[in-house]
Amino acid sequence: WCGYGISAGMDPTIICPNITGMLAGAYYSYNFYKHNSGQHDLTPYYAGTAASVVSTTGLLLFAPELAQTSLGYLGCAVVVAMFSGPLMVIKEVIDTKSTKNLPFPMAIATVVNCSLWLGFGLLVIDDPFVWFPNVLGLGSGIAQLALFAKYGFHTEADKKDEAE
Repeated sequence: WCGYGISAGMDPTIICPNITGMLAGAYYSYNFYKHNSGQHDLTPYYAGTAASVVSTTGLLLFAPELAQTSLGYLGCAVVVAMFSGPLMVIKEVIDTKSTKNLPFPMAIATVVNCSLWLGFGLLVIDDPFVWFPNVLGLGSGIAQLALFAKYGFHTEADKKDEAE
C-alpha cells in the first residue's frame, strides 16, 4: 500500500499509516527470522518477499503508468485474503456453537479499521482501490461479531469443561 500511495501521487494519507504497518511487519519478520527453530523451510517466504519488493520497485521505477492500477489490484487481493482468513472457521463455529477459535480482538479491529478506510476511501479520496476491499473486510468483521452475538464468548471455564 505504500507503493500504491507513491504511485497515486505521493499521497501521504495512504503512505503514512501504511509505513507504520510496514515497519511493524518488518520488525515481526525480523524476530521470526531471529528465533526460527530451523524446522521449516522458509525459502518460499524469502522468495515471496523478494519478489514483492522487486515487483513493486520495478513498477514504480520502470512502469509508473501501470503502477497505480497494478498495485491497486494486488493490494485489493491481499486485503481480501487477509480479511477472509478468520471466516475459514465459520463452519466450525456454527457446528460447535463455540467461538473458541475466533479471535474477538481481531474482529473488533477489522470492523474499526475497515470502517475508517471505507469512509476515507469513499468520502475523501473517492478511490475504489481503497474503499472496495474495505467493504468486504467490514462485511467479514460484522459476520464475525454476529457469531459472537449468537454464540457468546469462549471462556476459561469452557476450556476447563472441555478438558474434563
